[in-house]
Amino acid sequence: MMFKHPSSDLILSWVAGELAAEESNRLGRHVEACAACQALVRDFEATSAELRTLHTAMIRTMPPLRG
Repeated sequence: MMFKHPSSDLILSWVAGELAAEESNRLGRHVEACAACQALVRDFEATSAELRTLHTAMIRTMPPLRG
């Protein structure tokens, strides 16, 4: 288990798949055991899904570029 509680930035990097395998595995084990971190992961994942939906909607409503 980790010696100190991970920062929200570290958890966000983990959710984004930006960590090296060893650190990702270590953080994953912590998240499995920590309700607070599980909630933060759910929040990050929900926000990411909302941003993807918004991005898709914006692209669909953009006028074509003129060249």
